[in-house]
Amino acid sequence: MPSVVRRCGRSSTEPTTGAAHRRPCGHSRGVRSRPRSRCRCAHACPFRLSEATISRIVETGTIVSPTLVMMRAIADARLGEHADSAFALALSNVRALQAAGVRIIAGTDAKETPFAPVPHGASLHDGLGYLLEAGMTAAEAIRSATSVAADALELSDRGRIVEGGRADLLVLATDPLADLDGLRTPAEVWVSGARLSR
Repeated sequence: MPSVVRRCGRSSTEPTTGAAHRRPCGHSRGVRSRPRSRCRCAHACPFRLSEATISRIVETGTIVSPTLVMMRAIADARLGEHADSAFALALSNVRALQAAGVRIIAGTDAKETPFAPVPHGASLHDGLGYLLEAGMTAAEAIRSATSVAADALELSDRGRIVEGGRADLLVLATDPLADLDGLRTPAEVWVSGARLSR
């Protein structure tokens, strides 16, 4: 994605929007520290989310992409013996958000930083696994990367298999509801109705 989304809430009158986002987006702390911000899509949940913050997220219809892959990479790179407890907090936040009915979409915050690199593409599979650890079912995790994400970004032509849809498909040899790792090695990949050669 060519655009980098700036932190949410720098100005309540000028929402930040990235090329991949149709709604103002930013870091979850923007929702917490600026309750009147126009942030509608927050990423990263590294701090303990209070009940008031979760209520605000629900009240405003804010969509959350917890970017658990980046949270794990940063925790491992920076927090030493505290990495596991910090990551457990991020997982706990996702559980609390899901229990409150917040729309959660898959995302990685992938970037090649020297201290905590998260590769583009393949890291999404790790992210789906972390969503399972946070309590989602396999079906919920898959929807968070497909139909729920498409709906959140107001992309009605993708994210599901429907007549007239974009027809981006992974054809699998295994049941992803039984094992999400099957998504890593699809038998076929289709983009806009055309099969990609491998």
